Amino acid sequence: MYLRNMLAIGGAMCYNKVGDVFMKRLCAVLLGTSIFSALATQLTIFIFGKLDFVPRGSASFYPMLFALTMTAAVLAVLNIGKEPRYPAVKLSRIAEREGYSDRYFAELRRWCEKCEKKKCGETAALVMSETLAESGRLNEAFAQLRGIKFSELTRRQRQVYYNTWLYAAVLCEDISAADEIYRCGRGYLVSVTSRSLAASVKHTLGCYRYLRGELPAAEEQFFQSIESARGSILCEDYLALSACYLDTERLPQAKSAVEKAAEYADGSRLERKVANARELVEQAYSQYIAEHGERSA
Repeated sequence: MYLRNMLAIGGAMCYNKVGDVFMKRLCAVLLGTSIFSALATQLTIFIFGKLDFVPRGSASFYPMLFALTMTAAVLAVLNIGKEPRYPAVKLSRIAEREGYSDRYFAELRRWCEKCEKKKCGETAALVMSETLAESGRLNEAFAQLRGIKFSELTRRQRQVYYNTWLYAAVLCEDISAADEIYRCGRGYLVSVTSRSLAASVKHTLGCYRYLRGELPAAEEQFFQSIESARGSILCEDYLALSACYLDTERLPQAKSAVEKAAEYADGSRLERKVANARELVEQAYSQYIAEHGERSA
């Protein structure tokens, strides 16, 4: 079975780190602040009426008052509940130089602590657990996941939760644990509609089927992931397909899949994976030639 060697440590999980409920929250903020601003404007009109006070340019004063009140209210509400900015650029630079180092996780934990203070710790905890799993720190990833209060997660967060659990179990090659996680989380995993998350979930399900030895089903999941994937997940999908092809001695397809993966290898981590995959393909070719002769390769 080639997949673990092909992918090395790390995976194709993906989560929207800036908040998956931002648009819903923004709509709620706009609705609430517009109602507040309308009431504040009406109260001002009532008070001015009681005082027999007529402001200059009254025709434009009250619409302007409404607009200013709403702007101030929106800014105040967004600032109070604003999620701390995910330090993507800084983390990317650290990862490029050092990989998933202690300094990388120290920076990530600082962001998580800020999220906790802003009462959005569930998102941060999911991001942390994903990253720990991707880096191969599986015990820490499991511990992080156990600390998450499942009842407080949104549906999308629950999908990310089970995706991370299942992928980490696959990396451990623990079939019984993966079977149990899939049984519990199947309803969430197969109902993903978000394009960005669907690619990651399909990849995870493909790896799960591969672990169970269900290669045709695994290939189908990887192809479905490719349909909605971008960037690094595409690289991971083609590497996984190459592993399926190697297991079934489809060597030309395996080589082609690795070369396709190389097109999406953005960064040293994925480049190392592609180099490892090329080596595995070359070894498979050498072994096949040794057993069947060069013409049959």
